[in-house]
Amino acid sequence: MKENKGLLNNKYYSQLFELLKLYNGVESIYIKLADLEKNGQKDSKEYSDLVDLLNSVLEIEKNKFLKFDNLTSKEMQDAIKYICISQGEEENELVDKTRYYQIRKVKRLISRIRDYTYLRNDSYDLEPADEIDENKTFTFNATNGMRLQVKLSDLKALGFTYEDPNEEDEEEKNEERLESIRVTNQAFYYKEKIINANFYKLIEDEIEKTENEEDRNTLIDYKYSLIFNSISLETAFAKGKNISEQTSFYKYAVEEFIKMYPYEYENNYSNLIEDEAERRIQEIISKEYSDQIPNENEAFEDKMDLLYFKALIASLNDNFEYDRIKEYANIANEEVENPIQENNINEIKEIIEETELKLQKKLT
Repeated sequence: MKENKGLLNNKYYSQLFELLKLYNGVESIYIKLADLEKNGQKDSKEYSDLVDLLNSVLEIEKNKFLKFDNLTSKEMQDAIKYICISQGEEENELVDKTRYYQIRKVKRLISRIRDYTYLRNDSYDLEPADEIDENKTFTFNATNGMRLQVKLSDLKALGFTYEDPNEEDEEEKNEERLESIRVTNQAFYYKEKIINANFYKLIEDEIEKTENEEDRNTLIDYKYSLIFNSISLETAFAKGKNISEQTSFYKYAVEEFIKMYPYEYENNYSNLIEDEAERRIQEIISKEYSDQIPNENEAFEDKMDLLYFKALIASLNDNFEYDRIKEYANIANEEVENPIQENNINEIKEIIEETELKLQKKLT
């Protein structure tokens, strides 16, 4: 109860509440889109009109986010914490792409705050420059040989102006810091963008080849939940772009950015994907099952985990070395406790091997 009161007293409460109200309507759009696809009506006018409506939604949402004075302040972090507590989940659980079983506006809200943080450089506060001391004194050599000390305030009173020689250096440093923040945010954002696109493409492929109607409908719901929670996917989708065909373009863009900013992209793109791949492997060998054969929900979770792992690997740059991930998978293979875990780890090893083979063919 105390935590809820904390959220009510948070300076961003009314703005966040307005976004959640907007997302009520967005939820209904996506539920209807999923239903239309399940019924074979993707080519209908109703489907097209709903997609067009998303463009207006994105514009409204963007304007609402522009009104936030800061997306990385302590008040915003507190608001996120209160929201997560109200949902009984950690922040990383709310934005986990492998658990989008249903459209949830709170997931979208937390994901959007993160995405707009990456997109907005001005959300980071630079330290203010030191104020010039009015009592600062300057020494002058007078024509009669005397040395005079004059206060800055006296010079100003006489009409003199003073420019701090360090001010230009400070301005240059601030520009460099902003550029560093911009590139870092860009790397973070592209990491999410290309992983989401690869994951989406894999889900689309699964939908195409799934004959069982119930399984197919579950995948369709999952696909629209993923779009609902990803600003990059939703933007492309609302513009009528074939997201599955965008992955090669995104990959090319990242390869070019890596050439321009190798250090930033190694630390904020490649290394983070590698770390996440290892976390996913650890989760797979830590997962417990209700029986020797996974039930329907467990089997679906495993499928999404493996598809997401495949999306991670596909998002790495062409010159990436897979040795560390392969070693981690080999160690995990020795720690499996049941045949289900062993099968999943073997599939992970196959994903890595297939990716390496494709890259070898591409580079030769």
